[in-house]
Amino acid sequence: MVLAEADGASESPGESALRFFLWAHGFPRPELQVRVVTRLGTFWADMGWRRWNLLIEYDGLVKYGTLSGGSASDVVVQEKRRQEAIEDEGFRVLRVTKYDLERPRQLVERILRYLPASVSVNLSPVPELLLPASWR
Repeated sequence: MVLAEADGASESPGESALRFFLWAHGFPRPELQVRVVTRLGTFWADMGWRRWNLLIEYDGLVKYGTLSGGSASDVVVQEKRRQEAIEDEGFRVLRVTKYDLERPRQLVERILRYLPASVSVNLSPVPELLLPASWR
């Protein structure tokens, strides 16, 4: 069941964990690596739903540490400029970390708040995929 959902477009274990979270909590399958053309160039968001103009970015610590080449502040500024350019194209951007995945109820509520007011989503969680509270 879970292997059938595997997708090579996920670029990190964190992105895969987030997709699994969305699936387990009943969200519709998001598009992966969503292409957004902006005034600063073309960017790809980790995942999202174009029909709702909602993108989700999984932020792991690696890009701010090891991959930053010693300048996490440069990475933060580049991410800020990138996000503003994407938002200028009409998208909302929700950033998620591993800490968010540890608080499922709050994360589901955050995602729902990011949806346009006109959207009503009827979530159908998959009970056998949800982690018991004692495991979180």
